[in-house]
Amino acid sequence: MKKNLKFCLISIILLFFVMNGKLVCKARNIMLVFDLKDYKVEIKRAVEYFFNHELTPDDQVIVITPARKLYSFSKNTLQRSKKQIISQINDALRKHAMINASDYRTIYDQMKDIVRLIEDDQNLGYSTRINSYLKDYEANRKQLYSIRMVSQSMLLELSEIYKKTDENSDNQIYIFFEKVLRPIPSKDTMEKLRANYDVSFKAVEVFLEEKFKMKMELDKVLKEFKKANIKFNLIYINPKVHKHYKFQRVENSGDFYDAMSELVEETGGVKITTSQPKAIFENN
Repeated sequence: MKKNLKFCLISIILLFFVMNGKLVCKARNIMLVFDLKDYKVEIKRAVEYFFNHELTPDDQVIVITPARKLYSFSKNTLQRSKKQIISQINDALRKHAMINASDYRTIYDQMKDIVRLIEDDQNLGYSTRINSYLKDYEANRKQLYSIRMVSQSMLLELSEIYKKTDENSDNQIYIFFEKVLRPIPSKDTMEKLRANYDVSFKAVEVFLEEKFKMKMELDKVLKEFKKANIKFNLIYINPKVHKHYKFQRVENSGDFYDAMSELVEETGGVKITTSQPKAIFENN
């Protein structure tokens, strides 16, 4: 009897807190960071799903676009004008992804031109010319790393924003990052390059090895994330790939994925690799 009375009393107290708004999920401060080179309908759907189905009444949201522009929405604003916010964010992502894509496209086209020169070269045994191509391609690879938006300094800046929030709040960062691809010679041409002992090692190094690593002191970033009570999430987006008969495409952002994955694991977040970004919200 006493146990039943105690259970009923607890139930009444819980109901009282719920009715008075005392017992609710933690208020969430959510940051959506988009590092994109291509705006497509899947991004639009992810934004729509997030604002229409993921948000709770006490959430606050910050969106950072590919052009590093910040949009901040209080819980009151989100309740009043959700439809307008969705339209505003999608319009900004579309425009800013085009801006972000221009640098990538310039570098990618330069790399493609070098690969085409190698593919069309009738004398792959001429080492001086091939080494010149490899040197130019290597410089382009360095440029691809330099145009990334997400960096250690940016992540530390985001942690500072969250340190100003209530210590009991649920702070979350979602990074939407589009996998970076680069062109390399066809398999047949790579075999011919390997057969030229003067360029074999350099060709494999430049075209196939993951020689550049993301510069990040993970321990430092994690320390600041823990101070700010941040849960870090990664959406690694597969781009649409159109096959080309003259060359191959390989990933150029594996180092980024590895570094971000460690942040995800250490902060208890979620990571997915997908062509449907809204899955990060649907499945959690």
